[in-house]
Amino acid sequence: MSSQVETVFRREWGRAVAVLARLTGDLGLAEDAVADAFAMAVDRWAAGPLPSDPAGWLIAVAKNHAVDQIRHESRRPGKEEAAARLISGRDPPRPSGLIVDERLRLIFACCHPALDPGVRVALTLRTLCGLSTAQIARAFLVGETTMAQRLVRAKRKIRDAAIPFRVPAGHELPGRTGAVLRVVYLVFTEGHRASAGPGVITDELCDEAIRLARLLAGLRPGDPEVLGLLALLLLTDARRPARATADGRLVLLPDQDRGRWDGAKIGEGTQILDRAMSLRRPGPYQLQAAIAACHATATDAGDTDWAQIAALYAALASHEPTPVVHANRAVAVAMAEGPAAGLAILDELCADSRTSGWHLVHACRAGLLRTLGRTAEAGDAYRAALALDPPPAERDFLCSRLSEISQCPRQLERTTMPTAEEGIEAQVRNIEARYGKTMPEWFAVIAASGLSKHTEVVAMLKAEHGLAHGAAHRVSLLSRQAAAPAPVSADAAVDALYTGKKASLRPLHDRLMTVIEAFGPDVTTVPKKGYLSIRRKKQFAMIQPSAAGRVDVGLILRDIPPAGRLEAAGSFNALFTHRVRVASADDIDTALTNWLHTAYVSAG
Repeated sequence: MSSQVETVFRREWGRAVAVLARLTGDLGLAEDAVADAFAMAVDRWAAGPLPSDPAGWLIAVAKNHAVDQIRHESRRPGKEEAAARLISGRDPPRPSGLIVDERLRLIFACCHPALDPGVRVALTLRTLCGLSTAQIARAFLVGETTMAQRLVRAKRKIRDAAIPFRVPAGHELPGRTGAVLRVVYLVFTEGHRASAGPGVITDELCDEAIRLARLLAGLRPGDPEVLGLLALLLLTDARRPARATADGRLVLLPDQDRGRWDGAKIGEGTQILDRAMSLRRPGPYQLQAAIAACHATATDAGDTDWAQIAALYAALASHEPTPVVHANRAVAVAMAEGPAAGLAILDELCADSRTSGWHLVHACRAGLLRTLGRTAEAGDAYRAALALDPPPAERDFLCSRLSEISQCPRQLERTTMPTAEEGIEAQVRNIEARYGKTMPEWFAVIAASGLSKHTEVVAMLKAEHGLAHGAAHRVSLLSRQAAAPAPVSADAAVDALYTGKKASLRPLHDRLMTVIEAFGPDVTTVPKKGYLSIRRKKQFAMIQPSAAGRVDVGLILRDIPPAGRLEAAGSFNALFTHRVRVASADDIDTALTNWLHTAYVSAG
């Protein structure tokens, strides 16, 4: 298929199916007729120029195919009327209602509640949005054969159960809005990260998704998730001009020229997000939009508030605990707390059969392993990603990274990622330089405003002082910290862990700390919620009292497989790779001491 025909297909498939479905009242017939028209177009247009009105040509040819099909089925009720209408060229009267746009009407019609939620979204993507079965399968992280079977079963159910294909009435719209939002989101995702073709982006899909999101926002202006989706698409699409080089190679977010980002879309998206959040009904699209805003409003890569992004992904995981969300959270955690912390989450995802076939998990692991200087393992992870047939642009990028490791594994420099504290310090310097006030001066501005709620302070700093969202968020948090009471001492925090029934476990804790502190003077501890984090240059262990009458020791041990007492951390704590249960002093033996020391050495 020529590139011209492909472009027409992406742009006009949905509209053509929508028109034929409205004319015939039969979605399956409409899809078959348009498919036949496109098959004819491939042959006709390859031999000469495209017609002046490709969409009109396709719809006319599809009408003819539909007429032929209807004549073969003339015994079915209503077919004679539909055939006569098609032959005469007269359109049926457009039904009245809230939804005017042809394609959006039919997306609502396709998202019928009688179908399984995942299937109704997949069927709509295939039938009205023109995505291939392979593209939809990628979006749902399943095999192409599995998705094809689901689509066939869905069409059979529609036929056998005589599920009506009609635009829902006004009172039915809220029940279908969630599925429609998912359709629009996945159309944009496929455009933003094209899984087919040589390019990084499919412009037509991104543009169509944003158009549909705007229509939805006009239809349901008081729905915060509808507004959240539109904000998310605008803030993400603002980066489109910088996401690929002139010759079509992928450019990662930290390397993008932010001067090429679309400031108008960032401004509009931020305003819509603020309006959505003011409705105080948070949801997954608003959280994703807030993450996109953190990226879009950072003055440079070093100004990105990764700690806030990691927290937002954690909140998003409570709404959508999907592998994709957890993988993105792992990257944010790696940037905020160090690559080892993010790698622990990705390692657990790779052990999950639902995720191990997704190439981006292995690509993210490869990047973190490379940062840690573990180039041999990084090479294996790059190869695993490539074996899963990534899109062409991503394949080229992964091949170039693998080539760098393969050609000079010994000379590849280990990259040091900033700690969370260093990242915050850099962000503070940027804020003070950009906006002309020191942090104490900003704290005085907040105090003078009389505002105390974080969201209100952020809104005030943005509206009255022109701060970007990420900068306002950071200033507000630092102001709250400065005004907070003095922190509890480390000893007092540990004492608080061992109260009530857990008090009897304190001797085990003290004995463990005696063993660990003997490793060297650079051991430090940081109280966390429910446990004590133990660090060198990076976190390497933790001690947590358990209500089950024992102390759990978490460890970060990359190259040691779980065995016996050295259990896999699993769901215990995603930041660690292993766990050892300590129920008595006898459990603090040579084996545990060696494991702790190995973790200590690796954290230096």
